[in-house]
Amino acid sequence: MYKRIKSPNLIDSAYKKNLCTMYKFSPSIIKWVEDKAYNKIFDHPLNEMSVVMDVGGFTGNWTEKIYNKYGCNVIVYEPVLEYFSIIKNRFIKNDKIIPHNYGLGKENKEILINKRGEGSTIYNKKNNLSEKIKIKNIQEELSQYSNIDLMSINIEGGEYELLDCILSNNLTSKINNIQIEFHERFPSSKESPKLRKDIQDRLSHSHELTYCYPFYWENWTLK
Repeated sequence: MYKRIKSPNLIDSAYKKNLCTMYKFSPSIIKWVEDKAYNKIFDHPLNEMSVVMDVGGFTGNWTEKIYNKYGCNVIVYEPVLEYFSIIKNRFIKNDKIIPHNYGLGKENKEILINKRGEGSTIYNKKNNLSEKIKIKNIQEELSQYSNIDLMSINIEGGEYELLDCILSNNLTSKINNIQIEFHERFPSSKESPKLRKDIQDRLSHSHELTYCYPFYWENWTLK
């Protein structure tokens, strides 16, 4: 509340209001808004030949903007059928954008997801909101590519398992930039800080941090 009084123009758009409602005015979100940092998630050394992975594509907004900026090749992973269908139809005439109706993790499996828009998560499942989705092993997926210029990950708690598998199998050298939205509530507010710290410590051996808004967006680039 102090921040809202001190910075009366802090919340002056639907985008900012949505962020601050979702995250209850967390320090990282407030700093993100004050820094006008939104464009950081699109600011990468890419071109029309680059290969980008959008892990957790939802309805394709980030994919569309990154493609429009660089004309790059984008592989989009969205396991929820409704959102995948939107992506598929949205880019049906664009052969540089390839959508897949599955998520990425440490193993091939089927799992229930709590379907709730961009906040869909495999945690806190409720029967009336659950849908069975497919997860594909990240090792198998990355074996199809010699190099990934950017992997952007926003999967509501699934990032910890995914990144642990990438690190455990020495796959980080294949990815030039890893952009992550770490989630504090998933798997839990007690576990997440420890999991994030472990991921960061291990990732720092191959990559260096270029920007960081804790438990919001951060990016790591290959050394």
